[in-house]
Amino acid sequence: MITCQDILELHLDGVELIAGEKGLTRPVTWTYMVQTRPFEEHMNQGNFALCVVDYVRFDLEEAQKAMEELYSLGISGFGVSITDDKESVPKEMIDKANALQLPLFYIRWKGASFVDIAQSVGKIILEYEMQNRRMGDYLYNLLFGYDINDRYIEKISQQFGINFTTPCRVGIIVADRKYGINLEQDEHIYEYYPMRRKTPCFSYGDIRRVHRIYASN
Repeated sequence: MITCQDILELHLDGVELIAGEKGLTRPVTWTYMVQTRPFEEHMNQGNFALCVVDYVRFDLEEAQKAMEELYSLGISGFGVSITDDKESVPKEMIDKANALQLPLFYIRWKGASFVDIAQSVGKIILEYEMQNRRMGDYLYNLLFGYDINDRYIEKISQQFGINFTTPCRVGIIVADRKYGINLEQDEHIYEYYPMRRKTPCFSYGDIRRVHRIYASN
């Protein structure tokens, strides 16, 4: 998953972490431009909130109140930009973010625009989701596919950084469409052994056996 640490590592121009370092592992689902209340009608949990102190809708005091309210609604981080960089972020706001362990980023007025930030964050989230989908397809084919071969396994595994030179375990949880995840019947673990240069890690017999067990549950 994408976290505030990933946003920090984008090294966006004019974006600086000023508080809440202990919360950098908080997952980020998307960006949210802080505008009007009620906030809960316009944002989702895990959103990375962006707020402009324009002295019309928000001054620094209102920005801190918004940060605290949005924290209670489950934001992952809070980015604040001040028109023309007129003021510094007050110590009280920094201390509060540290207390909440909420990453607080200062965005220079002449640094990266909110559009740049939203696009950059959106891009890495979409790339992660695409990679996750590819990984899911690969693992499904590995377990239940009938047309895979050693070359396919080796090539795709290298792309995902999967190492089959040591024993691997595959855990299967069947998600029932009506009742959700079945935790009672499907706590099976199947162990496979190291792949040697000319020996497939998953034989077709192994794959079919796992498939039969999966289908029977």
